[in-house]
Amino acid sequence: MKIIEKIIMESQRGLLSYLGAEFLSMADVHSLQVKVAKRIKKEYSPDIIVGIDRGGTYPAYCLSKEMKIPYTTMDISRKRKYIGGVEITGQILISKLLRESHKNPIIKTPFKYSGNAQRALIVDDDCGSMKTLNLAKSHLKKLGLESKTSVVLNTTNGTPDFFSDIQVPLSKLVKGAKRFPWAQYSPYFKDYELWVQNNTK
Repeated sequence: MKIIEKIIMESQRGLLSYLGAEFLSMADVHSLQVKVAKRIKKEYSPDIIVGIDRGGTYPAYCLSKEMKIPYTTMDISRKRKYIGGVEITGQILISKLLRESHKNPIIKTPFKYSGNAQRALIVDDDCGSMKTLNLAKSHLKKLGLESKTSVVLNTTNGTPDFFSDIQVPLSKLVKGAKRFPWAQYSPYFKDYELWVQNNTK
């Protein structure tokens, strides 16, 4: 990591820690997904789990293992911009200055599955506006699939069918906000990168 990239990462991590943010580890996310899987099993029987890459990939993997259901991914995201190797759309402070978080998501990689599926569970890490999840639902509906949604952390703005815990609204940098290990500034980002390397399909 270059010096400027390291400075950006460490500055944001330090500021968020100072403001009282909580950094979730991979184990924390796994535990939350085990928790929500119990409820999903009682209320819904999907044939396939669809993780929204990147934030929903590991949560979908966890649910897949816990529920013994195959999973796949589809890429729905806002246009990503970089400064060097730093994804600025993933950096809270920079993205707010550039208003990147307000742009509508687009489907970059559509749903693909060779098996027979009629019901899908769409998984993401959070749902600040439901735009991504609703776009995924619309896409799957056109393909003839029924779907429900699940997120790790629900916000007051979202209405997913299932969620593991409550998140402080992403528009507020206040005590109690939780940050995921796949955020580049997370102290657990290397653990996430290692998981990706070992689990890339």
